[in-house]
Amino acid sequence: MFRQAPGFAIVAVLALAFGIGVNSAVFTLLNAIALRPLPVKDAGDLVALNQVFQHLESRNIHGERSYFSYPEYEMVRDQNSVFTGLAASALSDLTLGGAEARQLNGQLASCNYFDVLVGPLAMGRGFRKEECASAGAGEVAVVSHRLWQNQFSRDPAIVGKSLVLNGHALTIIGVAPEGFLGGSLLSADVWAPLSIQEQWKPNRKFMEDANLSWLEVAGRLKPGISMAEARANIALLAGRLDQKTAGRKSTIRVETATMINAPQMRTAVVGVGITILGVVSLVLLIACANLANLLLARAAARKKEIAVRLALGAGRRRLIGQLLTESVLLSMVGGVLGLLLSWVAMRTLIPMLIQNLPTEGTFLAPNLNPDVRILGFSLLLSFLTGLGFGLLPALQASKVDLNEALKETGSLFAGKGGRWLRGALVSAQVAVCLVLLITAGLLTRGLYAAQNIDPGFELKGIVTAHFDLARQGYDLPRSAAFHRQLAERLMARPGVEQVAVVNPVPLSGNRHGSDAAIEGKDKKQFFSNATVSANYFNVLGIPVVRGRGFEEREMSIGQHFVVISESTARTFWPDVDPIGKRLRIGQDTFFTEVIGVAKDIHSTGLTDADESFVYFPVTATNYRDMNVLVRGTADARAITNAIRDEAHALNANLLIETKALASNLEIWQVPSRILASLGLVLGIAGLLLASLGLYGVVAYAVKQRTHEIGIRVSLGAQRSDVLGMILRQAMRPVAVGVVIGIGLCAVLSRILQSLLFGISPIDPVVFGVVSLFLAAVALMASYAPARKAARVDPMVALRHQ
Repeated sequence: MFRQAPGFAIVAVLALAFGIGVNSAVFTLLNAIALRPLPVKDAGDLVALNQVFQHLESRNIHGERSYFSYPEYEMVRDQNSVFTGLAASALSDLTLGGAEARQLNGQLASCNYFDVLVGPLAMGRGFRKEECASAGAGEVAVVSHRLWQNQFSRDPAIVGKSLVLNGHALTIIGVAPEGFLGGSLLSADVWAPLSIQEQWKPNRKFMEDANLSWLEVAGRLKPGISMAEARANIALLAGRLDQKTAGRKSTIRVETATMINAPQMRTAVVGVGITILGVVSLVLLIACANLANLLLARAAARKKEIAVRLALGAGRRRLIGQLLTESVLLSMVGGVLGLLLSWVAMRTLIPMLIQNLPTEGTFLAPNLNPDVRILGFSLLLSFLTGLGFGLLPALQASKVDLNEALKETGSLFAGKGGRWLRGALVSAQVAVCLVLLITAGLLTRGLYAAQNIDPGFELKGIVTAHFDLARQGYDLPRSAAFHRQLAERLMARPGVEQVAVVNPVPLSGNRHGSDAAIEGKDKKQFFSNATVSANYFNVLGIPVVRGRGFEEREMSIGQHFVVISESTARTFWPDVDPIGKRLRIGQDTFFTEVIGVAKDIHSTGLTDADESFVYFPVTATNYRDMNVLVRGTADARAITNAIRDEAHALNANLLIETKALASNLEIWQVPSRILASLGLVLGIAGLLLASLGLYGVVAYAVKQRTHEIGIRVSLGAQRSDVLGMILRQAMRPVAVGVVIGIGLCAVLSRILQSLLFGISPIDPVVFGVVSLFLAAVALMASYAPARKAARVDPMVALRHQ
């Protein structure tokens, strides 16, 4: 049957391949991040444990709230009866020393980490008990197969050699199996025992804090132990943990281990994945509606064949089964091609995308190879798609008047039901296509607006720099001295005008916050904050509109002064002058005085100016995490080179991260740019499919009405009248679809508010231009068959059956 209509088969397969392929690609990424078991032996026996707190007065968190403290991990490890082993780990940023320092991702791990997760290593051994016995005891490391290959050129004598991490020399004792990069979404290249935690995270005693969430915990089930038995046993241990802390009530979740195990993060990722799947499914919906119309038209050409089958005794159910078999077969072929195309596209595009992410994102290593889930998803989607676009045409095609069909006097689907069905399918295609195109238009307009937003401070000519002082073991006095010396050296360089420090950098994506109570009132209000040097406002050109900024002498003596933003002044003191007013911040026992009011800026996001913002002065107690801002007349490359030269002159082992301040805009534009590109690609694909479907519907209608058109022309109708009649009837379902699409967009576009950067979610320019453009394309698609109908020869048309 398909050989008899190769054009139809090719169009159908390609349309389905695109629609199913896009869905398979999104599911592949979701599967790699949140559903796929870890790449270890007997992955089904490996489970992740996470705490869920129903009530807890307070909790220190370094990572995710659901993680364990070391004492909690020890208790569950030693008292459970369902695991052969329970391992703990924590991600850590590292600086790899050497001729050129670079950042690595590492993990602090319990001594049984490799025994529980992977078993024997590719080379060497894992950790021994004595290396985990006390703080600082195990100055050893296991490296990943990837690092061994790339950094050490597959050195067969790697075991026993030294590796400098965060300024400390560790002895390499093993190489992990190939493909194993840890049990987290962010891949790891080095593992060290938990006992050296203070070397990797200086001045922090994590091991002793019983109320600190910082350890991811995974265990391997004993043979014969079911998941239900494991959960029951761990529930008892959760109760024992609750008994140790007054007011605490918690449960411990036990789930198959994947790349993301923390409940809140997992829920967020799965939610986003399902949302994107819903969006890309719209293209498949357009393809289904299009193919349903094509099948209706094709069934019209097969009306005599269908009638003969019925006349020879085929039942309606048998006939529907025959037609559905054809549509499902088409869909399966399209699904196989789509799965292949999606795999090739993901293997090509995802590595490119990861390389363009911020530093933390470059450690992502999703496994994109097809597995049972991906194959099952694509197979099920293909089957349902075949039923989706084939069922209505099959039901309609099986209702045939045998006498009229065999004598070829009837017209299949010429009645009101057939016309209504075709029109409804066209309206659905147009509405969905309009949603995609308007979404892409709004996001594109938002991106353009973001380029022209005044953030309230200078961006050009400023370079930011951050140093890994904490990883290098700098204490607070050394950190303060480093920044003072660096500023002095930079100011002596030609082309450098001013140097300031800040944490966090505006529009960096980082946000610090606290709460405060006005003197004389108990109610606390939340605000964002930054710690800045005295000349910070001058470097960024932020006007202090009332009062004054900080002075250098106040930095050294640490007086309790703050500068607030205009919005904060309006919020805290709406009717009075805020200068001289006082706040009690967080858990402070003293009051802090307001000495100035600075102009509102966009520091925490582009959509709106900061609602409440407070600036603290930098002191010797908080210099270690500061970022340097350097403003100058030289270009960004020259300023960057100056920063690197002077910083390395002070410490040659420092890891230095520099970038132009203006590049921070990209952090906020990336989500919109990705979604706009996705929306544009899907919208164009939907437009092509909808146009093809509309062309097919009009061409079919013209063919069915050839005899009628001949009569009209014979009775005096002008060709322009025929052309206008065909176009009016073709554009009615288009107009209905446009109205429905605009209504849907008006409701759904508000979800995009945070990505539009000042553009209204019902922007009339986008709504109007896109609607007119879609209507124009639909009119063009309808014009060719309508023009052909208007030029028909009346004598030929009157003889047409």
